[in-house]
Amino acid sequence: MTHEKRTWWKEGILYQIYPRSFFDSNGDGIGDIPGICEKLDYIADLGVSAVWLSPIYTSPQYDNGYDVADYRNIDPMYGTLEEWQILASELHSRGIHILGDLVANHSSHQHPWFHQASSSIDNKYHDYYIWHPGEQGRSPSDHIGFFQGNAWEWNEATREYYLHMFLKEQPDLNWDNPAVRKEMLDVVKFWKDCGIDGFRIDVANAISKDTSLFSKRSKTDTLSAFDFLNGPRLQEYLQELCQKTRAYAGDDFLMLGECPEQYAHTALPLIGYENDALNLLYSFDLTKNDLMKSQEARDREKNIATKLRKYFTSWLSELYGKAWLTNYFNNHDLPRVVSKFGNDTEYREQAAKAFLSISLFAHGTPILFQGEELGMTNYPFTSFDDFKDVDALHFIEAQRAKGLKDDEILEIIRPNSRDNSRTPMQWDNSPHAGFTTGTPWLSVNPNFKTIHASAQRKDPQSIYAYTQKLITYRKTNPSMVYGDMNIHQPHSSDEQSILVFSRSSEQGKIFVCSNLSSHYAPIPRDIPSTGMKILCSNYIDEQTITSQKELRPWESTIFIETSR
Repeated sequence: MTHEKRTWWKEGILYQIYPRSFFDSNGDGIGDIPGICEKLDYIADLGVSAVWLSPIYTSPQYDNGYDVADYRNIDPMYGTLEEWQILASELHSRGIHILGDLVANHSSHQHPWFHQASSSIDNKYHDYYIWHPGEQGRSPSDHIGFFQGNAWEWNEATREYYLHMFLKEQPDLNWDNPAVRKEMLDVVKFWKDCGIDGFRIDVANAISKDTSLFSKRSKTDTLSAFDFLNGPRLQEYLQELCQKTRAYAGDDFLMLGECPEQYAHTALPLIGYENDALNLLYSFDLTKNDLMKSQEARDREKNIATKLRKYFTSWLSELYGKAWLTNYFNNHDLPRVVSKFGNDTEYREQAAKAFLSISLFAHGTPILFQGEELGMTNYPFTSFDDFKDVDALHFIEAQRAKGLKDDEILEIIRPNSRDNSRTPMQWDNSPHAGFTTGTPWLSVNPNFKTIHASAQRKDPQSIYAYTQKLITYRKTNPSMVYGDMNIHQPHSSDEQSILVFSRSSEQGKIFVCSNLSSHYAPIPRDIPSTGMKILCSNYIDEQTITSQKELRPWESTIFIETSR
C-alpha cells in the first residue's frame, strides 16, 4: 500500500453539473443556479464529495459559456452572484465542496480586455492577446482551429491577425504577458473569497504556445490547433498559478487541469508531487472523441477492456506513487459512455453499472457527470436541426464543403456529438422529463419516460442505488482509495473482453471483474475460487460467478477477500 498524504480530493468523488441542462427553476428552458439549489438533496443523497460547475460567467454564449465576457460575475441566464453564494453555502452545509471552471486559455471577444486590445496596437491591453502580422486574406499560418476553419482572424483596426484555437469569438490570451497571469490569479482569488474550493482549468495545457509555429505552413500535412498544446513554458506557468493559489487559498484548494494530448509518459511535470503544479489532470487519452474515425476504427473501440488495460497499465507504471490519477468516462465534451463503449439497449443497466464499478473502484479520483448515475444514453439524432453545439454545426458545414453527403455526415456526428451529453437531465416522466415547464434549449432524450431519477431513487436495484452503494463503500474504506492496484492480463483470447483488477492493502484484497462485452465469456483464471465473498454485482440476482460456468454479458462483480 502506498503511503500517500491523505486529502479530501483523493478520497472524494467529483460530480460535474452542466448548469444549462441540470434543472430549470423559472420555465425559460435553461437550467440555472436556483434550479441546482432545488436539487441539492438529490446530490447529497448520491454521496458525492464535490460539485464542479461548467462556466456560469457572463457570456454571449457562442460556446455555452466557454467564451467569458466577465470573469467576476454570473450570467443573468443562470442567476446572480448572490444566488451563487447561497448555492456554495448550501453545499458546504451538506459537507460538499464546490468547484468552478477557469477558462484560462481564451476570453470572449466581448470581454473589455479584447475591446481595448483590438482597438490599437498602442493600447495597454493589446498584449493581453496573441497577434501576428500578415496580409489580409493570407493568415500567418495554416493551422485549423478545433471548431474548423483557420485559427487566425483578421482585425481591421490594427491590421493584424489574432489567434483563436476555438471560435473566432474566443481570442486566445497571451500568457507570456505577466499581466495576464496576474489577472488569472486575481480571478482565482476573487472566487476563493466567494467560497469556492477549487477549479477545473479549461484546456490547461494550451496556455503556453511555441511562437515558432505562428508562421508555419505545410503543403502536405493538415496543421491543427493541437500543435499549440504543451508549449515550452507550460510547466512554469502552471506552477506559478498553482503555487500562488495555494499560498493564498491553502493546500486543500484543488487545481484540476483539462489537458488533451497529455499522456502517461509526459504528465509527471504537470501533476507530480515534487513539481507542485496541478493536483489532477484528465487527458482524453482513453476517451478522446475523433469525429472522423472510420466505422471500422469505431468498431474496434468497442473492445473497451483492451483499451482500459493499456490505459491503466501505462498510467500506473509511469505515475504510481509520484502523482494522483483521475477516473472518468463521461463529461460535457463526450458522448455517453454507455452508448460509445457499452450497450445502451438490452444491457444498458448492466453496462452502466460496469463502468461505474471501474471508475469508482480503480486507483484515482472518480469524476462523474450528471446522468451517469442514471445510465443516460446518447440522443437519437435524425436531423441536423437537432444539433445545437457549435462543434457539430461547424463540422457539418466543413464536411459539406468537402463534398460529403448529409446522410454520411449525420452517420459520423450522431454517435459522437457533444450534444449527446448535454441533453437535459431526466428527473421524471412528466413533460420534458421534469427539467423545465417551458421549452428546453436542447431536446430531451425521448427515453426519459423509462430512464429518470424519480423511478430510480425508489428502486433499490437501480443504477442510482448501485452508484450510492459503491460511493458509500469507497468513502468509508480509505484502503480502497490508497491501496495498491494490479491490472490482471488475460490468459487467452477468450478473456480479451474481460477487465480484472485488484486493490490490495493491509485490510485485505478486492477483485473487480467485468465482462465488457455483449456476449458470454469464460470465468477469468485470476479470480480465486474460494475465500471470497461478493460485495456487489450488476446483475440483480448477485449470483457469485464462482458458481457459474461463464460470465454473462456486461456482468461486473466485486469480491472481497475473506481469508488470507
